[in-house]
Formats: sequence, C-alpha cells, structure tokens
Amino acid sequence: MAYRAGRCTNDLYCSLASGKQNLQIPVDSLFVCPQCGKPLTAPSADKRSFSTPALLAVGLRDAQSSCLVEQAVNHALGAAYAEAEGLLVARLHGVKLSVLAEDFHRGMQARGLSLEDFHHEL
Repeated sequence: MAYRAGRCTNDLYCSLASGKQNLQIPVDSLFVCPQCGKPLTAPSADKRSFSTPALLAVGLRDAQSSCLVEQAVNHALGAAYAEAEGLLVARLHGVKLSVLAEDFHRGMQARGLSLEDFHHEL
C-alpha cells in the first residue's frame, strides 16, 4: 500500500501536532490527522519544509488566538472545517479530465455548437 507523509498543525488541540510527527497516511484515505481530523500539511517540493495553501477562504481565522471565546469557537468548529475540506479534496481527486471533456461535448451538442464556434486568441 502506498502512503503520503503529512503533519498535523492543530497545535492547540492535537498531541500529534505538538510532537511534530510525520504521519503516514494511505493514499486512498482522506489526508487528515487521524486524531483531530484537521487536514494535514504535505511536504513542499524540496522535502525540507511543510506547507499547504488554504483551499477555500473559510475556516478558523486564528488557530493560535489568546481569546477564550475564539478558542471555544475554534474548538467547536475546527473538526467540522477540517472534515468539509477533506471531503472536498477527496472529491476533487476523483474529477477526471476525460469526464469533464465528455460533459462539455454533450453540452455543445445539446446547443448545436461545434469547436469551430469557439475562437480564442493565443
């Protein structure tokens, strides 16, 4: 079975994050922390640092907040955001260009269009 390396960054609520452990996650599984459910960060191309850009502009504003109210909200919603992002990432991995192309061509045919109807400047 193939695995991906990742790290949890949920330092406030996850002991796997505080240990800075490299976690091995099967490639056919959601790329989330097995303890807290937060999306893991993957190694960058140079394999020395870990980072991941935010997929969506939604989620916790400040995971390291000193505000007790914000900490309580982060704790209550953190797993839900992680689960939602993990589900979206998993679904995106299932999108195939060939399926998109077939859908595009069906739509063109339904509208009576052909590739000659499209003009793009290079």
